[in-house]
Amino acid sequence: MEIILTIVGLILTVLLALIPFFRNKYANRPRLEMQLLKKGGSSHQLGISQKNDFSKGELDAITVIRVFELKYRFELKIVNNSDYVAYYPRLIADVNRNNFTNIDPLPKHPITNSSEILLKAEFVTMEECSGFQRSDTSKFPKELEGVKILLEYQNTHKTKFYTLFTIYENGNENTLLRKLP
Repeated sequence: MEIILTIVGLILTVLLALIPFFRNKYANRPRLEMQLLKKGGSSHQLGISQKNDFSKGELDAITVIRVFELKYRFELKIVNNSDYVAYYPRLIADVNRNNFTNIDPLPKHPITNSSEILLKAEFVTMEECSGFQRSDTSKFPKELEGVKILLEYQNTHKTKFYTLFTIYENGNENTLLRKLP
């Protein structure tokens, strides 16, 4: 009976000693969250569209179909909302959809709990319409609705964690994940 109690005591001691290790490795995680901030936009005419009827030899300046380049500017704000440092951050954009034309690279240094990172992002698209029908670049582009950006990072024990950031016109959603989606 004494041997069984000794074995049970040893097993409990080992299990109790492992709890802080697993908590530090898997539960104590950095919590990186992202936010997309609109920073303006611009549009400029590239020329006259081939969709116009050139058979008359002249075009009406008001109704002529033109080609416009629309440029939307954003800042992607990354904040660490935890007491733990995030190491080896890596940004993975959604490659299956219309996406940002340009995003600044993520710095290679760790993201501490008091730091904030701002990355410039740009979305460029083309549009063929009359000058009065062109899209307003001060509004959110419909093409970015539902685009997902994945942020990968590690804790001090090199355990990988992820934040899945989904872009919506009326707000953004951050989902903290333990596994690669």
